[in-house]
Amino acid sequence: MEQHYYKLPIFFEKLISKNKELEPSSKGESIAAHVYLIITSKFGESRFDETYGCEIWDFDFVNISNQSNWKTRIIKSVENSIQKHEKRLMNVRVNLELKEEEVASNSTSVVNVKKGVKISVNANISDTNEPFTFVQKMFLSPLSFE
Repeated sequence: MEQHYYKLPIFFEKLISKNKELEPSSKGESIAAHVYLIITSKFGESRFDETYGCEIWDFDFVNISNQSNWKTRIIKSVENSIQKHEKRLMNVRVNLELKEEEVASNSTSVVNVKKGVKISVNANISDTNEPFTFVQKMFLSPLSFE
């Protein structure tokens, strides 16, 4: 059976109008959008499943005293959540890089120091065994994306 995937966000006005065609997406793009949603969701944020999301948001605005323990915890949290919620992937491996970066404000000449987090997910697509790679860079405290 052929599967159809659609780009996010879905514009529901297209569904109710005469032009009922939604923008299609590849399987890889669909998986990447779902992995992004898992990473950017906090545990308990979704009513349908309290385990949906990852633990990274429990540490937003927290002073990280032991980076090694923090990284290990976040990596395990992301790996477990992807394995549980994204069944189209297997052999999920997550890497996390954490560093403080200077970020210039667009409106002022102020330079802020933020925690930069780069999350890399490498896996295989279950039904084809082809490699899958996802990389997302974000800043914590407060959350923002590059």
